[in-house]
This record gives sequence, C-alpha cells and structure tokens, in this order.
Amino acid sequence: MNHLTFFLLIAAIALVVPAAVLAIGLAQRAAGSVEPWRRLDYACLALSVLPRRVRNAAGALALVIAICIFAGAMIAAVGGAFYPPVVGIAAPYVCDGKSDALSRDYSYRPGQSGVAHNFRCTHANGEQHDVTWPTFVVAALFYSTIALLLALVLLGLRRLRSQGALFSEQE
Repeated sequence: MNHLTFFLLIAAIALVVPAAVLAIGLAQRAAGSVEPWRRLDYACLALSVLPRRVRNAAGALALVIAICIFAGAMIAAVGGAFYPPVVGIAAPYVCDGKSDALSRDYSYRPGQSGVAHNFRCTHANGEQHDVTWPTFVVAALFYSTIALLLALVLLGLRRLRSQGALFSEQE
C-alpha cells in the first residue's frame, strides 16, 4: 500500500463517515422526527447509550467536518482554476515520477475562449499519464484537513473563552 492509498483511506474514514452520519440525521429530521437518532432502528441501541450532550456534540462535529470538506473542495477548485500551483502542491503525493502543470488555451465559440489546466506525470521509464483528477482530490483533502484543524482550534478557543478559562481578568 503506497502513501497515497493510505492517506486517502484515512481521509475517507475521518471525513466521509461523520458527514454520512450528519446526512442521515438531517434526512430523519426532514422526515419530521423531533429526535432523529431515535428513528434509526439500526443505530438506536448504539446511540441511546450515549448521553444527549455527546450526541449533540457528534452532530455538531459532523456539521463542521462537512463544511470543512466543502471549503477544501472550493479552495482546490476555484484556487486551482485561477492559480494551478494551489492544486499542484498535491502532485508529488500522486505521482512517483516528475509532475508537470500544463495549461492550454482553447476557443469553443468565436469571441470566447478558455484555459484548461492539467497535471501530467512522467515516470522514470518515460511513460506519461494524466493525474489531474487525483491531484485535485488530494489537494481538496489537504485543504479540508487544514480547514478542519483551524475550525477545531477556533472552536476550542471559543469554548475556553466561554468557560472563562481563557482571557480572564486577573484579580
């Protein structure tokens, strides 16, 4: 198992599973359930042993993770469209050889034009293949992880401040 596969596996477990739990909970809430966790028969026993505070914290964490995944994807998509090295930072994790960023101009109608950005991997034996999509996915996971760490630090500081443990006046 190479480093990329391992990183994608860990990222999928850490980011996708809580987002799926959030989606199930929101779907149950939209269906009219006051307490959506009780309506999930298969999860009722597992979640009923958890205190209400823990269930609420898990839901809030899942929401933060979903927002961070969206933010990471938007940074990679929009940032990569305007400045390809934003996505290019992930190319060494996807390509074992040398990676190149290629930009080409095209015109699809008279008077209109566009630019396509692609990443190409060249192996030691000279074989080349396109790694644009894997590079984008790894960059999105990278920026999602940064956004999640930043959000958790900010939420932790907010919690400490609300409890009076941080930034309190000395008497």
